[in-house]
Amino acid sequence: MNNPTRPGTRPLSRKPRSQTGGKALAALAAAFLCLLPAFVGADAGSENLEQALALDRDGFHEDAAAAWETIIAAEPEKNILLLAHLKLSSTCLDIARLDQAVATAQAATRLAPASYDAYFHLANARSRQKDYTGSRTAFEKAVELRPGEGLGFIGLALSLFAGGDSAGALKTLADAKAVFKKKRNIQWYQDTRIMMQQIKGFAKYPPNFADLWLENNLRLVRETYEKTIFVDGPPLAGQNPSH
Repeated sequence: MNNPTRPGTRPLSRKPRSQTGGKALAALAAAFLCLLPAFVGADAGSENLEQALALDRDGFHEDAAAAWETIIAAEPEKNILLLAHLKLSSTCLDIARLDQAVATAQAATRLAPASYDAYFHLANARSRQKDYTGSRTAFEKAVELRPGEGLGFIGLALSLFAGGDSAGALKTLADAKAVFKKKRNIQWYQDTRIMMQQIKGFAKYPPNFADLWLENNLRLVRETYEKTIFVDGPPLAGQNPSH
């Protein structure tokens, strides 16, 4: 808590904490570029993917979005197409194209209905829109697909709390604590315990009192996911790893 009269207006941490020991984002480019000959044509497809990844990595989000759209329009192999949808959805959040971010993530769930990453991207986009019913539904699906990953439980709990279900949020955070304890992730275990205390503390305040806290922590969930779980891109079709 930041002060005794207004608890929890900052996110639980200033920067994302690793859950899976993610590699540098450069590994994403290297991994997919190595697989390009099997996925897309050796000419324009390879060049477009390399350009999109570089623009994304360097922070040129408007140009990166255009590059991902070009790849999607070319209808490449399914794994590359899924990657392009997910990266475009995330990039659209960075440039405040919220409707496009949601629509693109929805397309990803249709393309890969068993993809944890597709539903996590959809949940991130819905929560950014403040559509907490939509984000709750997407996080529920992500948790169903990968119950051994605690971050999905955190997103789900925050969405439940945003919708006024504090009891449901606390129960879901208890589930998250159990996952983090099993994985010996002490930092997130402790942060989840603190989050539970903060939600209980908000009970005596008006409903909108926790808006900034909620926004900050949902942003933390997205950043942590993208930097520690999605860093190497989605798994190959048919794979559904449980971490």
